[in-house]
Amino acid sequence: MVIFDEQDWSLSNERQHGVTQDTLWRWRQGFAAEGAAGLVPGKRGPAGPVKLTDEVVARIRELAERGGSLAAIGAETGVSTATVRVALGRRRGSIGWEGLLDA
Repeated sequence: MVIFDEQDWSLSNERQHGVTQDTLWRWRQGFAAEGAAGLVPGKRGPAGPVKLTDEVVARIRELAERGGSLAAIGAETGVSTATVRVALGRRRGSIGWEGLLDA
């Protein structure tokens, strides 16, 4: 493993290797703390559990068929209005979007 000396690191090295001083610092900190395992990026993705389960989607669709507003459906199911739109398959700019702009 080649360890770069921060004193010798320059802008030309950053451009040549595509690695900034910040990245180099993070690598050194990770390696010092955990060895080679510290160089592996952490888990990416959702920080918590997904709220949009099949049961929630079914309930959202049921409430929408009854004429509930996005805000009311979201409040009753515990999700945001954006999540209600996703569950209903409605995205910004899609047909019917304009009629969904309720509070």
